[in-house]
Amino acid sequence: MGKKNFKKCLSVAAVILGLSTNSFAADASTQNATEEKPPVDSLFSMFQQGGVKGKFRTFYGGREFDLDTQDRSTLAMGLHLGYETAPWAGFSVGVDFKTTQGADWQSDDYDDYKPLFPKDSDGNLENVNALDEYYLKYSGYDTTVTAGAQYLFTPAMRGHRIRLMDKKYLGLGVVNKSIKKVELHGYYIDQYMGWFDEEFNPVSSAFTRNTAVSYTHLTL
Repeated sequence: MGKKNFKKCLSVAAVILGLSTNSFAADASTQNATEEKPPVDSLFSMFQQGGVKGKFRTFYGGREFDLDTQDRSTLAMGLHLGYETAPWAGFSVGVDFKTTQGADWQSDDYDDYKPLFPKDSDGNLENVNALDEYYLKYSGYDTTVTAGAQYLFTPAMRGHRIRLMDKKYLGLGVVNKSIKKVELHGYYIDQYMGWFDEEFNPVSSAFTRNTAVSYTHLTL
């Protein structure tokens, strides 16, 4: 076996460590656990009684090679910060902001951890800052309807929390729980935001170059 082939057969040591804080949430209307919330009867009280949520994440990956191959490492930190109003007549509004920082902390060889940072036109890594959720939600009659950019967890489409940030989807979702122990899900999705995207892209671009395709999904 030649030296070149021998190098290809050498084992590669890899260490990937993911650290994530527990989600934090705060209800703007609650001063203590025993205080009763006033009724939501106006646009002002709808926003006053809304809640803030967030999650901090850290990603570290390292690879050590035998012989002359250069060792590689990746370190990045990310934050999700969101807000959702209290429901008024069943309607609520929510937004979420994501950021990934650490583009300048990487080793020279970036190919091992592509789904963390995008590259600019010169091939340099860039930090990520984007509004990845903005939706209008209605809840009533055992049904929740969400229109806009949202997080999904279905058999076919989900956030895929294997990287620093989650994937998000743009479209319409309907969930009905009228039948005991049964949930009916229906979705029409035409755009998605990937792990390090700052804009939504046609969902079909993940499968084909045809950008006119949408995605319709029904789950029982």
